Amino acid sequence: MLPKQLLTKIGISSILLLTGSLLNPAIASETPNYVEGTDKAAVVFNPLQVNNFSMRMSDHDFSMLTSDHVNWSYEGPWLRTVMSFTMAGKVYGPYTVGVHLKGAWGSWRDINGKAAFKIKMDAFVRNQTLFGITKFTLNNMVQDPSYIHEAVTYRLFRAMDVPAPRVGYANVTLNGRNYGLHLNVETIDTTMLARWGLDNEHLYKGGVPNFPDFYSGSESYFQVEDGSETSTSDLTNFMRINQKTGDDWWAEITQYADIEEIMTDFAVEAHTGHWDGYPFNHNNFFITFDGAGYAHMIPWGTDQTWGGGIDYFGSGTLLYQRCQSSNDCREMYLQVLAKLARTASSLELDEMVGHLSSAIRSEIIADPWGPGIQTASDYQSWTAWNTSNQEVALANMAAAWDTGVSDISVSGETYPVDQTIILKPGSKQAEVQAIPFQPAATSESVTVSYLSAGLNFAEVPVTSADGQHTNSQTVSIYVLTNRSSSAALAYVPNRSAIAKVGASKLSQLKTKLKGSTELTLKFSMPKSKNLSLAAAQSLLDKRASLVVNNLRTNGIKVKKFTKVVTASGNPSTVTVSMKYQN
Repeated sequence: MLPKQLLTKIGISSILLLTGSLLNPAIASETPNYVEGTDKAAVVFNPLQVNNFSMRMSDHDFSMLTSDHVNWSYEGPWLRTVMSFTMAGKVYGPYTVGVHLKGAWGSWRDINGKAAFKIKMDAFVRNQTLFGITKFTLNNMVQDPSYIHEAVTYRLFRAMDVPAPRVGYANVTLNGRNYGLHLNVETIDTTMLARWGLDNEHLYKGGVPNFPDFYSGSESYFQVEDGSETSTSDLTNFMRINQKTGDDWWAEITQYADIEEIMTDFAVEAHTGHWDGYPFNHNNFFITFDGAGYAHMIPWGTDQTWGGGIDYFGSGTLLYQRCQSSNDCREMYLQVLAKLARTASSLELDEMVGHLSSAIRSEIIADPWGPGIQTASDYQSWTAWNTSNQEVALANMAAAWDTGVSDISVSGETYPVDQTIILKPGSKQAEVQAIPFQPAATSESVTVSYLSAGLNFAEVPVTSADGQHTNSQTVSIYVLTNRSSSAALAYVPNRSAIAKVGASKLSQLKTKLKGSTELTLKFSMPKSKNLSLAAAQSLLDKRASLVVNNLRTNGIKVKKFTKVVTASGNPSTVTVSMKYQN
């Protein structure tokens, strides 16, 4: 990696002449879809699409957004504003919303500069949202000449299963003034946390002006973003635990925090050069506690990244030092770094840089507050080069201790590592072996001889290439059971349509058969007196086909089915006999 001093001395453009342009669309693959999630808000956070926020407020309120009235430590009240939002040519609104400025020491600008904004949809209209979003956060990117650092960095966090915001882009105007291209960052709030499966009870923000750490008595240095302003027992307990060290610390912290997720955050911050987060500056982080006091940390403020990696083992924070005091935590952190090396490579972040740069190029040119397209392009190319450089450096460092597993071999067949292996009924034993990511790492073959019907677990040892690290891969094995049952489905007389009570029975049947294999069905229906045998067979064909198609539509595979018309019984009832394995 080139030192930052050398980069400054010879210039970014010279680096590009040496390495070649990394933003050349000819070398990029087909543009991927960077939209994540299935919630209503997902479409808003598409980093390849630039939307528009158009706002208008009274002249008096506009004047209240100058440095005479607000600053980075005092955002002021929500000011009534009429806002319209445009996405893909469709205008949403106008809405009456609340607006104030945002930012911190380095990024804060008042309304006479390139201001950053927060928009609160329900500040004046109760329960008002837009795409399910209550609050928009629009970053001005004045500390990121590339315009892309946050989009790239947060994607890596999310890929490593660290709760992190999604992003999109938007041009912003207020009272007819063009404030240029902004980053629309998903706001860290209860809605965002719930999407990650986190039941937020208390949300704190750490950073300027106190730059807090988790020492006892530091509660007042944190800003309460959500939850009680006065009762901070969850944070106090977290601080109490972190006064311990070694095995004592490890035994208790694992009961009150997702410490692997937290240390993954540290690893990604070092990898991306995020010097302004918690691990390296006690800044730009959130910590959330659920009702049980269980903690998760969320990164923030990643605009000044990709200037060069930071020492993965150089954090001086209390949490990192406590991790290093525990053998279990130290080993876990090394395996996190190995996983990070693999994940970063798989994301092709250098190509993402190219796609983002192309998507927002015209908006960068039009931004009256920006550094200019040449400067932005230079920083984008440097970012692309640095993502590749960091991947190679970390991969070379972590390969020797990596105990990660790519696949599982069971009795000679290969399966994905996270898949439950299904074995036929009556299986009593299996030969199980892990296939490591690193070719020089090894795994012993384990004979599992205690298999029983249903779910079984096997532990398979893995040893790193340097022989210094061992891990145990848990393998899930499900032994099927031969089963048989029957159900009676009610139909409308002399028609193929299923009756209401029959539909309820069919719904129960689908639940019962979900995930089954080797399913065979036999449909039996008595012939009514007013139908010929041929007509009865035709009716049964239709009834059976509708059931089979309904099952298949719901992902239930039917191996084969047969149909029999019987002599006696209720002709409006079809009996379904089933044989299957699950």
